[in-house]
Amino acid sequence: MYELEEVSLSALLGLLKNSYVDARAVIRRDPHVALLAQILNDTPVYRAICSVLLEDVNIQDQTTRTSRRTSAPALPAIELLSIAISRYASLKASIRSTDSDVMLAPLHTLLLSPLQPSGLNVLDILLLYIEEADDLPGHALYAARILRELCAVRPSLQSRMVELLRARRMVSRNSRGIRNVLNPAVVRYTVQDMVALELNESDPIRLRGEAALVVLETLSDSIETDPTGNNLCFLLFGFKTSVDESGQLYDIDAPPTGFHQVLSILEQFIAAPDPFQLQFSALIEPAFRLVQRLVSMDCIYSPSVLRFIRSMNLVQQLVTSPFLSTPLSQSPSDGPTLLSVTRMISGSILHLAALEVSSLLKSGHFNQPHEIYSTLLEPSDAVINQEGTVEGGVNNLLFSLLRHSHIELTEEIDYPRLVHFNAHKLHAVFDTCKTTTVFNIAQYDIEYLHALLTREIVSTQAEDTAAANREMEAVLTYGTDINAQLLLRGASEQLVSGCTALLNVMALFAPVPFFSIAIQLDVLTDAAFLLVEYVSGCGADEQVAVCGTLLRLCKTICVLAKQEYSEFFRITFIRALTARQ
Repeated sequence: MYELEEVSLSALLGLLKNSYVDARAVIRRDPHVALLAQILNDTPVYRAICSVLLEDVNIQDQTTRTSRRTSAPALPAIELLSIAISRYASLKASIRSTDSDVMLAPLHTLLLSPLQPSGLNVLDILLLYIEEADDLPGHALYAARILRELCAVRPSLQSRMVELLRARRMVSRNSRGIRNVLNPAVVRYTVQDMVALELNESDPIRLRGEAALVVLETLSDSIETDPTGNNLCFLLFGFKTSVDESGQLYDIDAPPTGFHQVLSILEQFIAAPDPFQLQFSALIEPAFRLVQRLVSMDCIYSPSVLRFIRSMNLVQQLVTSPFLSTPLSQSPSDGPTLLSVTRMISGSILHLAALEVSSLLKSGHFNQPHEIYSTLLEPSDAVINQEGTVEGGVNNLLFSLLRHSHIELTEEIDYPRLVHFNAHKLHAVFDTCKTTTVFNIAQYDIEYLHALLTREIVSTQAEDTAAANREMEAVLTYGTDINAQLLLRGASEQLVSGCTALLNVMALFAPVPFFSIAIQLDVLTDAAFLLVEYVSGCGADEQVAVCGTLLRLCKTICVLAKQEYSEFFRITFIRALTARQ
């Protein structure tokens, strides 16, 4: 019976895997659209998929994992559900644009309603599979992808999900599952693996690493969705249910959680001579992104998280780590992925430093801010040793990162010469293929673009399609090159954002007591000139992001100049009056 279930579900899965949803498919009522409509409603097909999953998770505590025959059909079942959920938004948009009569159930109805007769819902099933990431990495990966889609629903479902999980009284177990899936000791997933074109579904190590990555992104997205209220990240990291005056994240006897695993990733990043050689290097940038959102000013737990990581001296170690100066020594030969990830991580470190300095200065603590200021603003050997970086008198780390954050895209990407494809309509096709990558940067889905162009070629029913195929290859190459540029530009913007975050803090809290006003005037003036230099060589969008910082610097410079030179001007004025008399 289980073999029949597996074959049947795999056949349905093949129908969805090789298809895409758009208005044309909805109008033609293609088979995959009909299947999606069945899965995304409370139909016999949907209930059959859920029953396969329920049977599998219900016996996970009753038998050994090796003898669980139910896991084989459960894999295509949960992958089928994952693909259907990922197509939900595009199918809904296509239905609206075509005035189709196809109906879809709300995602919260499908995934959060209890399934009979067990009373579990799909959310419970997802977390139970994530718990078994070591033994069932494929199941855990697709469960994590569904959970990510659920966290992306607007308006937010975070509070409702938290309430359901607390009512189930399985929060401790779910937290252990998150701690297990994020354990860097068992993850073997590098940056090179992350950007590989295809996911090898027969490679459990790759599936296990991808599952950890998706869980990190899901938790990060849940903070962004609802930073001030209940969300999955706070719950599954085991934070106290309310922020008390002590500012403690955990009780004294609380066990380690997934948050400790994230911090372990960052600690090993600091200790490693080459962090990208770590076996879990793909998790480093998402881990930084998650911590950055936890300490952001919007997050209700920000003061507590900052206090927690301060006890580990984490931010100070990150600021003094050799990695922060890595963008100064990179070259285009390193490739767009390595260039971009390095800049994104460096930008996150600067953001963390800015928030830490701001928090400490507000509370009247000056020792650590003094150390961070000194590390970033005093002459740096890492800068001086790089040929050409002392140009224009810039010899400190912060200003050098700002100057080198902008990657010059010297090579013009020529738009392909088209005969068989309409160039004007191709722009609209590219817009249709826009998506967000694992780096949280907008790019084009080249696989989807390939499918759309192939469909157009096939629809012509021409006998000789060689010329059209060559044009398609040129368009795909163009899209790949544009993606590389978008990745580099997005990474550069994140590094600049980290630099400007620190400059904003320096401007807001000036004058600080550990530097003279004259020194602070020099620093802020140099920073203002560097920002003017940066703005003169970038686009309009980047200019808008930087100009606010430039204006704040100018205001602070005026205030400091008034304090520094008021006595000088007073004496000069008196002397001038005396001379006239």
